[in-house]
Amino acid sequence: MSAYKQPVSVLVVLYTPALEILLLERARHPGYWQSVTGSREADDATLAATARREVAEETGLWLSPELLSDWRQSETWEIFPEWRRRYAPGVTHNTEHVFSCCLPAPVAIRLAPQEHRAFCWLPFEEAATRCFSPSNRKAILALPKRLETTASIPAGNARGIGHIIGDFPFTPSFSMSDPKTELTRLLQTALASVAPEAADTPIQLERPREATFGDFASNLALQLAHHLKKNPRELAARLIAELPVSALVKKAEVAGAGFINFTLDESARHAAIVDTLEAGADYGRSTLGQGEKALVEFVSANPTGPLHVGHGRGAAYGASLSSLLAFAGWDITREYYVNDAGRQMDILAISTWLRYLEDFGEGVPFPPNGYQGDYVRRMAEQLQDAQGERFLRRADLVLEGTPGLPDETRKDDDAKAQRERHLDALIANGKKLLGEDWHVVHQHVLTEQLADGRGDLEEFGVQFDIWFSEKALFDTGLVARCVKKLEAAGHLYVQDGAKWFKSTAFGDEKDRVVQRENGIYTYFASDIAYHLNKYERGFTRLINIWGADHHGYIPRVKGAIHALGCNPDPLDVVLVQFAVLYRNGQKVSMSTRSGEFVTLRALRNEVGNDACRFFYVLRKADQHLDFDLDLARRQSSENPVYYIQYAHARIASVLREWGGETANLRHADLGQLGDACETALIGRIAQFPEVIEAAARDYAPHQVAFYLKELAAEFHTWYHHDRILSRPDKPLEAALQQARLALAAATRQVIHNGLTLLGVSCPEQM
Repeated sequence: MSAYKQPVSVLVVLYTPALEILLLERARHPGYWQSVTGSREADDATLAATARREVAEETGLWLSPELLSDWRQSETWEIFPEWRRRYAPGVTHNTEHVFSCCLPAPVAIRLAPQEHRAFCWLPFEEAATRCFSPSNRKAILALPKRLETTASIPAGNARGIGHIIGDFPFTPSFSMSDPKTELTRLLQTALASVAPEAADTPIQLERPREATFGDFASNLALQLAHHLKKNPRELAARLIAELPVSALVKKAEVAGAGFINFTLDESARHAAIVDTLEAGADYGRSTLGQGEKALVEFVSANPTGPLHVGHGRGAAYGASLSSLLAFAGWDITREYYVNDAGRQMDILAISTWLRYLEDFGEGVPFPPNGYQGDYVRRMAEQLQDAQGERFLRRADLVLEGTPGLPDETRKDDDAKAQRERHLDALIANGKKLLGEDWHVVHQHVLTEQLADGRGDLEEFGVQFDIWFSEKALFDTGLVARCVKKLEAAGHLYVQDGAKWFKSTAFGDEKDRVVQRENGIYTYFASDIAYHLNKYERGFTRLINIWGADHHGYIPRVKGAIHALGCNPDPLDVVLVQFAVLYRNGQKVSMSTRSGEFVTLRALRNEVGNDACRFFYVLRKADQHLDFDLDLARRQSSENPVYYIQYAHARIASVLREWGGETANLRHADLGQLGDACETALIGRIAQFPEVIEAAARDYAPHQVAFYLKELAAEFHTWYHHDRILSRPDKPLEAALQQARLALAAATRQVIHNGLTLLGVSCPEQM
């Protein structure tokens, strides 16, 4: 598209039956008043489409084609010298085509601030006098004579702008692409008239399941019926009678037990296509979050081994939720909490060191509660290659003073406790025998596993802004400070030498130890400090994504936050059920310590990132998920991610075959669309912004996944029902082809936006 304006423009005179004329004051030229005007932007754009686009952009009103009157009149006028810089060199004249539209009454419009600063309605003679443009003045003065031979208001009470239901003034100062907001306003106005004492009743609007019931339905009359002791159908009829006129609404009617069903005007539906093509990757973006600072903490798996398929679900969910919330207007920070200061890291270090000793012939019976995966042997080999015999110690010294292991067949509690004591004794001996070198071994295994996990997640498309070290909480003294603060506030007591937090006072099932009798702080103490740190960093919403087995942890953490003087309400905890993997119909068992688990990396290699990301968010986070590998690999309509991606690739193929400039499709005459398949697909596209906001409010990216499945189904149905491109043997009118291409391009854009939020790629061909 050229950077210069085309010397072809439209002038649209908006007027009322009383010959009141709408004028707009130019933003950059105060005192310059004019009617709607604008240049054609593309060679293949019709003048009528240009006129409707300009009215929409400058006033917020979408006009049905039948409302626009083409005067079939054009004149060439000299361009004002100060504005010639906007045209190609040498262009001095512009050809202007005149249109008009009659509105039932003066309206409050939505100005485009970059274009105009004010509007007014004036009697036609005064309006003509105020216009700075002679061509505009001439058209306004010619209006009365023109109306002598044409109807002042199109048949059907200005159908296409609004069906006149009551005597309220016509005030469509809204965006056609935000129908729920406008319908809510209309119902609130009607409610204030019918039942002012119930004016604060919340307005509920839903999309009906059946297209025959319209575009939106409200149960407002049913809500009021009990309180007002009136028949809900009668109330619904009264509310409809009091609805203000709106350009949005084609029809409002009573249905069923008292529902109010709204059918939108075609121009309002078509606005979704235009909005999608104009907004592109931003279509569906919302300001719902109002820029609130939110911290999303997810995965946070102990760095004691490769991530497995259970961690993968938390990773996919957390990444998708973070993207969704950012798209809906929150200021999101993604964080991984690294448990690098606890017993589990000591167990990994001792496990690796014992394998290292094995390689030198100093074998120690390997504890069954140690980490036993092949990755532990690899880390031991790395230590041997890098450090040689530096960490070699005699096996008898390693075992000295340990209680030994019970018979491996014993499963009783005493046997389990003995195994744990034995493991702790091995760790204590390792620290004593290695001295400062214990830190070297510990740091080696931590670095290796963190690097492996980070790389795995990055390959999975999961990025974090912050990797937060648990050890830093101890190094900065925050854990000790939290415990002292709780103690000073009277929330701790001492029993058997340990310090206990009065967790039961805040709804927990029992009190919790924060500092053991040996002075060592518990995991719970560092978790308290970590959450206090989140508040101190200025986040006003905290979202923790935890495994479902952490359910009991929620009241104690919230209780500790409250005890520290912070409001626990901003903390939201989402529990994610682990995924159960099935291969060939058989459940695959997983155990991190035993090493018998399927890694996330292996799963990705088997079915691909896209299937992993999509399948993981295909169910609500707290619902059980069976991950079917056979289905994930299948290239058919049964595989939802393949089905959606195929729709995207199919549209891309159509657009490549067409070969035109997609940006120009927003000028298409969308009035050409109207069959059942097209209407269904347009309606689905229009739902996308609503889906985004609902999914963000509910922390539910699975709603986006389900929506994309439905959108793809609507597209495939339409694709098989209607031709998009004209062919020699099956020609289409040029305007119809452009409109269908616009619909296809909008569908592709919505699929792209939705899949991107879920971390799934959008192939151009398959």
